[in-house]
Amino acid sequence: TILQDQDQDQDQYQDESSLDDMANKIQAQPSQVIACIIAKLDDTKKAHVLSNISDDKKQDVLSIDVENLPISDEVINLIIRELEIA
Repeated sequence: TILQDQDQDQDQYQDESSLDDMANKIQAQPSQVIACIIAKLDDTKKAHVLSNISDDKKQDVLSIDVENLPISDEVINLIIRELEIA
């Protein structure tokens, strides 16, 4: 029905809006932090974040080997909670 379609459209808009908010919060972070954060995100969120940062920063982020960074999972999870992107 029309009402169901409107509800679905509203839900999709809210999902996209929250993804945009998340991407904006993340892109303000240093590249090393972004690399650690996106390593914890699902593929949809990761792709959205990467599509909303500059090409230079994206290259930098993707070149970082997250496994070799001395940042613990607890710290990354705290950053994710602080940025409200969990």
